[in-house]
This record gives sequence, structure tokens and C-alpha cells, in this order.
Amino acid sequence: MSASRIGKFVSLLSLAALVTFEGSAVAEEFDRSQLIEGARKEGKLVWYTGAPDGLASRMLSVFNEKYPFIDVSEYYSSTAGRVMSKLQAEIEAGRKVADVFHTGDMGTVLTLHSQGDIAPFVTPEQDNYGDLYKEPGIWTGWRITTLNMGYNGTRIKAEDAPDSWTALTEPRFSGKLGFQDSTSGLQHLQWYILRQHMGKDFWKQVAQNEPVIYGGNVAIVEAVLRGELHLAGETTSYFIWKYTQSKKTPFKGVWPVEGVPLGVQPISVLKDAPHPNAARLFVDWVLSQEGQRVMVEAIGDYSARDDVDPPQGSPKLSALKTLLPDSYEGLLNSKEEFIEEWKMLAK
Repeated sequence: MSASRIGKFVSLLSLAALVTFEGSAVAEEFDRSQLIEGARKEGKLVWYTGAPDGLASRMLSVFNEKYPFIDVSEYYSSTAGRVMSKLQAEIEAGRKVADVFHTGDMGTVLTLHSQGDIAPFVTPEQDNYGDLYKEPGIWTGWRITTLNMGYNGTRIKAEDAPDSWTALTEPRFSGKLGFQDSTSGLQHLQWYILRQHMGKDFWKQVAQNEPVIYGGNVAIVEAVLRGELHLAGETTSYFIWKYTQSKKTPFKGVWPVEGVPLGVQPISVLKDAPHPNAARLFVDWVLSQEGQRVMVEAIGDYSARDDVDPPQGSPKLSALKTLLPDSYEGLLNSKEEFIEEWKMLAK
């Protein structure tokens, strides 16, 4: 599958479904004023997201300032695996709670779409996103994250800092190397992409370094700062920005010479959303220049829009050597293999 047509194997199904939405506008005849009036009557929005709680609450707060008649108090924020588990359980129980779904795991969106649980929605804001960052009618990448390594600049001198993914196999980091657990969609993505570029046995070699597994990226970075870890084996561009620019800590990011895996984080409207107009209005705003600037300023992730600057102090997205999965279908199908190999890594 070509990376320039992400999710192509499911797109024909979505295009066939671009018809009138219940209680909302027709996709081909986008009418924001109609969405606003519909959302005013609904009066509520429920968002399930893999975004950190601080970012989720900030996005909802600014959206609520713009549309104060929409109650945004109910949302769920956790890792991609936990968000998907909650949503899937509710779908199977016939309970529709969430209106909008975001994740760092592209495979979950493709799974939901294959089940018929993604509602088609097209907004003119998507025209500002390149083909790598959208599948019209299914999803758009509202956050772009790079996957990096990180270290404590007071404990490792710049000349001794790693500059290659091979550092994950170096004995000097044995027992002092941290990763996220298997519920993290971005951890799955890193595993998949580095296996492509570093060889299928790469993670077996990493496992010999006895890495430590954590339930989230914050815990990894804090362990690096305390000296419990010497290297964050997986961190992100937004954590690098947060701890260097915002918190002013000595945490340093590594941009390996082989390139950085690119995490395109999709957002979608869910089928049979209890508040379909509010859902579409929120996604429309999230993808707008205003919404993207709020996202960048709140967390330090990248926007795929050319008219939105990168996070302060971060290199431009276009200047980076980035690595994409050879196939999102392959990524989706590798989930069970990833979980099994991660059990080995966590021993």
C-alpha cells in the first residue's frame, strides 16, 4: 500500500456512504450555520480521545468559549488501547455515548471503519491537509507527532548522547531504558516502523537490554529526569517540547539519523453519535487554523497545515527525515504480534 494513500483499502466503502446524515448537513453541501443550529438544539458533545488530559480539556474549553451553548464536560482521555476498549464495549452493548473519537493508533480507526462505526464527514478545512494526513470521509490527522528518544542533559554530555536507534541495543543503557506498555498506539507504531528499518530481530536485541515498561510517557520522562532511567526509548516531539520549552528541564530529545517515525493521529465522527451536529462542528473547528494553533500552543505537537507554525523551538515538520509505516493495513494486522513481542520485552 502506498503511504501517500493511507487507508486506501477502506476508502471506497466510505465514499459510497457519503449520503445525508441523520440530523446534520449533507457532506457535499457543507453548511456550518446549519451545524451550529443543530448543535445548539443538542447542547452537548462527548469526546473520547487518546490526547493527554491537559490537551483534551484545553481544546474543549476553547471550543466551549466559541460555542458556549454546547456542554463539553463529559469526555474520556486515556491511552489508545484503553479508549478503544471502552468504546468497543459500549458499541457491543448497544450504548452510544461518544460523538467523536481520536487516537494515536491508526489501526483502531480502520477497525472502527471496517465495522461501520465511523460516520462519513467532509469539511472544507480538510482541503488544507495533504494526502498523507487524511482520508476524506473517514479521518483527518489533527495532531502530528514524531517518535524520538530522550535523555537527561545533566547526566549525559552532548558528545556522548545517542544519535541512532542502535542506542537501544547498547549495553550502557541496560536496565536503564524505558518504553510504554502495549496499550499505547504510538508504542505499537514505533515497534512496527523500526522493525521495518532496523531489521526484524531489532526488538529481540533491545529486549536483551532489559528495558523497563511504564504506563505512560510522563512516567518515562520523569524517571529519566530522576536518573532512574538513562534513556527514554520512546518519547515524542510534544514531550520534548513540554519538558524543554514549557517546564525548562534538562530533558533532551534525540532525532536519530535513520529518521523519526511519524505518528499521524486521526480524528473521526462516530456513527449514530448522540450529538451528530456538535460532533461535526467540533471536528470542523479542531481542523481549522484556529483549532490547530490551540493544539500546537497547548501541547507542542505539529500541525499538518502549512499555515500553522511548528511549536516554538522545534524544527519544521518539512525539515525532518520522517518514517511512515509501509502499510497501515500491515500495522493493523501486526497488533497481536506486537503484544506478544512486548511481553518478551517486558520480562
